[in-house]
Amino acid sequence: MSGYLDEEGQTCEEVGGRLCDCCGGGVSDWTAGQVRIATELQRFEGKMNEVQRHCGFCWATYGSAEAEHSPATCTRTGGLNVEQSEWLRQGIQLDRRCRDCWKCGISQQICKGIENKQACQWSGVAACLWLSWFCLPHSQGALAEGGYHGQNIVGYRKWLGLRARQKAQGAVVSNGMWLLWTMLQRDDRGKGGRDGSSTECLDGAVIAITEEELGTPPDGADGEDEVEVELEAEKEIGRAVESAKEDILSRRSRVIKWLGRHCIYCEVTGAPQSNNKHWYKTCYRSKGLADNLGYSECVDWQNGMDYFRRGRCSWCKEDIDKCGLRASLDITCPYRDVIMPVLFILHRQGWLKKWLDREGYKVVGVA
Repeated sequence: MSGYLDEEGQTCEEVGGRLCDCCGGGVSDWTAGQVRIATELQRFEGKMNEVQRHCGFCWATYGSAEAEHSPATCTRTGGLNVEQSEWLRQGIQLDRRCRDCWKCGISQQICKGIENKQACQWSGVAACLWLSWFCLPHSQGALAEGGYHGQNIVGYRKWLGLRARQKAQGAVVSNGMWLLWTMLQRDDRGKGGRDGSSTECLDGAVIAITEEELGTPPDGADGEDEVEVELEAEKEIGRAVESAKEDILSRRSRVIKWLGRHCIYCEVTGAPQSNNKHWYKTCYRSKGLADNLGYSECVDWQNGMDYFRRGRCSWCKEDIDKCGLRASLDITCPYRDVIMPVLFILHRQGWLKKWLDREGYKVVGVA
């Protein structure tokens, strides 16, 4: 304004602003903006309706022509199912500043379910797409644009609930709604399905609701730092196992330290909710799956193995009958509380026997 009063005025176009009536484009520019908004909304609603009539997993992966079935009966997209998508949706904690429907994840400017006290128009649709896009190669660019990097499903779930960097039609929305809006506007679905690495991203995995509740970031905090810390923590165990520069004792110490802070069952079995800091004994997944890897079975197996451990434990220096009296996340003996539960799971899964045979070891008696 001061520059204008000093006779240094510029047109709206020169300053990069919306054209006013004096510059010849005010009304036409506003009209064009309204048409664009309406067109984008129509495209979004049309795509959501299309997904709702198809299997959301196959629609995102292969296209509508190969998705003429219900997601509840889909067997083509290995590792993706309604149980998993609902686990993902139910665990999302929305930032308080986001104007999204907490039931379906759609912006409340579009979904009127809460306002009208009725069922959401696209219930469950967003969750199917979110879970599919987590693994699909063609969606990784949009995820990176929104600030998410990694392959940890818990970190992804947290990210979906955080406030997005960009608005959707002028509304403050979550990353989940922003991802929906962005992907459906672009409509850049993969035409050849998932690549080899992505096919195994969730294949065979059964996601269970964990005991640990996810917190909502406080007002004024985006919570992105928490996700970055979680993703960095995810890499720690990989670095501990794969780093060739560390000696075996150092690597063993790092792995034990990691497993001492996290659920051994989830980490060893590769559960999607790994990295959660809960105890093997209280793990909902180990209790809910009939895989004979529950905590009580582990304790019975350890007690049987104590027959071969006589005298004092070389780790904690306690008598064997007093070794490993763990009653919480706090480790009392690294061998009894961490190493033996890991061996139990590997033994029951058959991995330990295969490794012994491959290395040429001969085991006599009870293994």
